[in-house]
Amino acid sequence: MFYDLERKTMKRIILSVLLVAACMTQASAQGYIDYVTIDGMEYEVYHSGATLVNVQDRERTEAVIADSIRIDNKLYPVTKINSQVFYCFYHLTSIKIPKSVKYIGAEAFCGCERLKEIELPDSLQEIRAKAFSECTSLKKLVLPKKVAVVHSDIVYRCSSLESIDILSEVMMTLSENAFRTDPNKLLTSTYHSELQSINVLRKIHQSVVWKVSCILRT
Repeated sequence: MFYDLERKTMKRIILSVLLVAACMTQASAQGYIDYVTIDGMEYEVYHSGATLVNVQDRERTEAVIADSIRIDNKLYPVTKINSQVFYCFYHLTSIKIPKSVKYIGAEAFCGCERLKEIELPDSLQEIRAKAFSECTSLKKLVLPKKVAVVHSDIVYRCSSLESIDILSEVMMTLSENAFRTDPNKLLTSTYHSELQSINVLRKIHQSVVWKVSCILRT
């Protein structure tokens, strides 16, 4: 009995060591460099750029994300905001996202009830699911020109949201419920492009859906 228990314990230790080794190998493959904290914001730094992974002080009202991290006299641009970084930061009223950010993770700003506006950088390419959901004070969202992928429910339950402007100049991949909001409220939106215009037209099965019409501008 004790022999079996010892074997199981050794097996757990070996598995734990292998898991840690696998994580270290993955981090090494991605070019992991360092973990840095600036103004209460924690970043993982890789050769390809830095990722905001955690924010301290949930009572903060303002947040300014660093545009780059300096290590050994070399600058690494902040290109990603991880999932749930500002999840339910109820007191947050102002956020500054640097021009270097290309990716916003799932539920990154979910539940930021006092956030009235979010200025997204032109560098942004992908927005994950529920990134801005339940931002109940948010009135308008502008998707910049390089956004190519929008996942589901990014503005779900944003009860004050009145419009979304899509400035994208690239082909976009939209999840079926990408812009679903309050099921009883219909949004209007304009796709600003040289060739196309997109408007929200109708509701189906109590959820807001998009009907796309391509209009060649004269």
